[in-house]
Amino acid sequence: MEKFLAEKGFKSIWLVSNLPYNVSVPLTLSFLRIPEITHMTLMYQKEVAQKILPNDPRNAMGSLHAMCLSQFELKHVVYAPPGAFVPPPKVDSQVLGFKRKAQSDIPLTLIDKYESFLRLSFGNRRKQLGGILKNDWGAEKTLERLSAAGIDPQVRAEALSYEQVLKLFRTLSQ
Repeated sequence: MEKFLAEKGFKSIWLVSNLPYNVSVPLTLSFLRIPEITHMTLMYQKEVAQKILPNDPRNAMGSLHAMCLSQFELKHVVYAPPGAFVPPPKVDSQVLGFKRKAQSDIPLTLIDKYESFLRLSFGNRRKQLGGILKNDWGAEKTLERLSAAGIDPQVRAEALSYEQVLKLFRTLSQ
C-alpha cells in the first residue's frame, strides 16, 4: 500500500466504502494506520457502527471505539434502513464519518502497542481492570499505575472514559 501511494503521489485520501460485515473491523483497523487517509465515509452494519461510535455513552467504551478515536474525529452521518436498498438486506446499516486528527492521540509508531493494550483491557468485559492487567503487568506495578492514573482497580474497562483509557495506556507505557 505504501509503495502504491508513493508511486501515485497521494498525500490526502478520502476513502468512501460500504464495508462487508465480516471484514469491516480488520479493514477499519488497517485504514487508520495509513496517514494519507485523511477522511473516510464508511457504511457498516449497525452493530459494528455502534462499536465504533456508540449511541449511549454509559459503559460504552470499547477497544474499537478507543482505537478509532485515537486517530480520527468521528461522527454519525446517516442510518440506512433495509428499505433504502434494492434488494433490501436483513440488517440495518449506518454511515460514519471519520476526519483524521491534526495531532493523533496515539502516534502511529505506538499503535500496535496501543491495540494490544486495548485487546487485553477489553478482552474480558465482565472482569475488573485490576485483575485483568495484573496478569500481564504484575500486581504491584498494576496497582501503582492504576493509582497514578486515578483509576479504581475494581472498575471494568467499559466504564472508563476515553481520556482515562489514554491516561492509563500512557502510564503503563512509562
